[in-house]
Amino acid sequence: MGKKVLFIAALGILVISVGLGCGLYSLMKIPLGGKLAEPTPNIQPSLRLPHDAYWRGTLVQVAFTAPSGYTSDAWVGLMSSEVPHGSALENAGQTIDHRYLEGVNQGVLEFAAPMMLGSYDLRMFSGGTDGVETAVTSFTVS
Repeated sequence: MGKKVLFIAALGILVISVGLGCGLYSLMKIPLGGKLAEPTPNIQPSLRLPHDAYWRGTLVQVAFTAPSGYTSDAWVGLMSSEVPHGSALENAGQTIDHRYLEGVNQGVLEFAAPMMLGSYDLRMFSGGTDGVETAVTSFTVS
């Protein structure tokens, strides 16, 4: 029988069982109230930028949320605002750069602002070439 190691921290309690032999184990964070957080199945896809305009070549950090039902090849693409909105297949060939979400439901993606002046979109697609556009945010490069 394994020993349990208990860590109490400001954000919750961490219980780790040790001495159980070789294998894969999971760790679970239990909040101080003792209740596990309920999953949020109704996450709406979103893209949020802290600024409306960027200098050429500067770092553009976009915060995103994506539903858990998206495929692992869901992606966010950077493209000219002049590119018509449409399916992932229609937009994939028009991207300047892209990042896959890889099954992550929220986080921050980083892009470099294009070197050409103009208006640009970051667009989220629910899957590879068969995905649909689900969120967009725009910025200008000056």
